[in-house]
This record gives sequence, C-alpha cells and structure tokens, in this order.
Amino acid sequence: MLKKLAENKSLGLQFFLMGRFAGMLLVSVMLAKSYLWMETPLTTFDIGQYELFLFIAGFINFFWVNALVRGMLGHIDTTNTQEANRQVAQVFYIFGFLALVFGSLFLVGQYLFGFFGSSGFVLIAGASLYSLFWTPSMLLEYSFILRNQHIPMYLSGFVTPLFFVLFCVAGAVITQSVNGVILGTVVFAALRFFTTAHFVFQLGMPRIDIQWIKRFLLFSVPLLLSAVIAESGVYVDGIIVNALFDEQTFAIFRYGARELPLNSILALGLSNAMIPMFIASNNPEIELAELKSKTRRLIMILVPLSIIFLIFSDWLFIHVFNEAFGQSAIVFDVYLLLVLPRLLLPQTIIVGFRKNGLLVWVSIMEIISNVVLSVWWGIQWGIFGIALATLFSFMVEKAAMIYLTNKHLHIPPGKYIPIKTFLVLTIAIVFVFILKYV
Repeated sequence: MLKKLAENKSLGLQFFLMGRFAGMLLVSVMLAKSYLWMETPLTTFDIGQYELFLFIAGFINFFWVNALVRGMLGHIDTTNTQEANRQVAQVFYIFGFLALVFGSLFLVGQYLFGFFGSSGFVLIAGASLYSLFWTPSMLLEYSFILRNQHIPMYLSGFVTPLFFVLFCVAGAVITQSVNGVILGTVVFAALRFFTTAHFVFQLGMPRIDIQWIKRFLLFSVPLLLSAVIAESGVYVDGIIVNALFDEQTFAIFRYGARELPLNSILALGLSNAMIPMFIASNNPEIELAELKSKTRRLIMILVPLSIIFLIFSDWLFIHVFNEAFGQSAIVFDVYLLLVLPRLLLPQTIIVGFRKNGLLVWVSIMEIISNVVLSVWWGIQWGIFGIALATLFSFMVEKAAMIYLTNKHLHIPPGKYIPIKTFLVLTIAIVFVFILKYV
C-alpha cells in the first residue's frame, strides 16, 4: 500500500490539501459551537473577527504566492536532485523577502489609511505575522513533489491540521477570547516556518543566486500578472461584502463562501501535480490521456457528492455550526456549482507547455466580470448575488482558457475533458439546484 501511495504523483498533494482544509473547517465548527467548551463563548461578531483575520492574512500576499508556486513547479530542474534543492532554497529566499516586504507595506498602509477600519491591534498585527510565517512555509509540500518524496506529504496531511487545531483551541482556552485563537494561529504558522526552513536547508544554506532568481521571476511574470487579476476575485468579494454589510453578515458570507473541500483541493492537487509531468514529457499524449482519465474519475465522485450536499446544506449549516449561520447555506449552494468549472483543467496544459502569457488576458476578463457583477448583483440580491457573480466569472475564465488551449496549442477539449460524463452530471446538479430554489 505504501509503495502504491509513493508512486501516485498527485494523491499526496491532494491528501495534504484535504487535511489542511479539514483542520480549518474543524476550527470553524468549534468556534461556532464554543458555548460547548468555553467558559465565555464566542459571539458571531467574534467569529467574524477571526474570519477577517484570516481574510487579511491571505489578502497581503495573495497576488503572487500561488503564481510563484506554479512557476517553481514549471521552472525548477527536477533531473538533478542537488540542483533542485539549491533552487528550492532560492525560492524560499524569495518567499521570505516578499512576505516581509508586503507585510510591512500593509502595516504602513493600514496605519496611514485605515483600510480595515477599527480592527484591533491584535487582529492587524496577527494577520501580518501569520502571513509572514505561513507564506514561505507553503513551499514545504511542493519541495516534496519536486524531490518525488510522496510519503512525507501524507504525514504532513495529518500533522499540519492536527497542530493547527491544537494551537487554536489552546489559545481560546487560555485567553477565553478570539484574540487567543488569533495568537494560537500565529504560533502555529511560526512552527511551520521553522520546520520548512529545516527541510529546505538540511543540506546547507546556499548563497543567494541573483541570476537564477532573475530568470525564475521573468518566467513567472505572466503567472504573476494572471494571479494579480484572477485571484483577487475572492478578496474583491470580501471587500464588497465588508463595505456593503456589517461584520455579522461578513462572517455569514465567509462561512458559506467555501467550496466543498474535496472539489477545490482534489482539482488543485491534480492540476499542480501534473504540471511537472507535462514539463518533463517527451510524449504529451500520455499526460493528456492521464489528465482526462483522472478528471473523469473526479467528476464521477465529486459532482454526485456535491448534489448530496446541495440537498442537505440547510440542515448541515444549522446543526454543524449554529442557527445564526443558516443563511450561509444559500451562498454555499452556489459555491457547490463551482465544481463544474473547477474540474476543467486547461490551465494545467497552458502552464505545462510554458505558454503562461495566455493566462493574462483570460484573468482580465474574469476580474472585470466579477467586480461589475458582484457590485451590481450584491446590491440587488445581497450576498447571494455576490456568490452568483463569482460562479459566472469563473465559468467565463475556464471557457476562455479552453478556447485558447485549442487555438494556440492545437489541443481540443476532448483530449483532456471527458465531455459526455461532464455534460450528463452538469445537467444533474443544475437540475437539483433549480428544483431546490425555483
């Protein structure tokens, strides 16, 4: 069994991402039910403060982190283990430097302009520190991928969420306040940072290679531009919700604005794990067939599972969290439909063929549609309208990528998308959604 797990090039990352999301979900549930285990239970306002803390921490570096991770997967030389280790260390230097720079810029901007209003010192400082520690630590699991070390990925999938939950709970119990949860999260991120540094530099600390860093950043520029535009969508939504509504509504939206963890995690894990395979391939037809086969498997598992959650979402939000979050279910239901574009993976092929520039114009289309529709539909229909805008803009993005993959790489969608399976299950989940709400 261990041998089979070690040979699977995508399952390890998928398992880690599932574990990390499970830990965050468990903390969300425990905070919502704090009246069961805390002497001074947290209010919906307190939970909104913690969600705002996580939102700000992600906001500080969102526009470059995932782009440079994908750039690393597509640029680092995996044929030479020693050279790969040296290059991973260079990326760690980059991540640490950029996290420090943008964290400092955020603090200066917050002090001068007060972007997030009267948010407390602990929340703002905690978000900056968490972002500083967590961002470089994201390289740990991807360094395992580049070294073909898959078993440590499964171990991290257990240990990371376990320690996250323990530190959050310990902070809450000790302080009996949301500030303790924030501090516990920061300490957890610091532990992850030093663990990552240990693995990255276990063979020594190479000197900073400015020339290699320049080449790497030039390779990643199109991905950075794409990420700045496209990945800002979730933060645009959060800013719009924060501007139009109060912090209780912000918490309700954030609790609902979650894709089913398996959907986003398995799709992201498969996509990122396949990129180095396309880079190193001499016969892309093999990788395309494997991508299509694994996509079909995910569609047949995840769409029916999403349908089940769609049917029972109202009951789940009331009983898993509490009645205050019952309104989150309608947002969650819209996000469940993201499983459809999420499981289309033309971006894997585009990055794998090193045609990163194609992603920029697609991202511009997505963010324009998302901003315009989020404001318009948010005013018209509240947080439900903002969720619909996210779904629509994401569908526009994937449709454009499929078109560009066909036009510029001459790879038709049927090569990597199981079209018949996709269409049948799309009709099924859309029918259930319409039946529930119309």
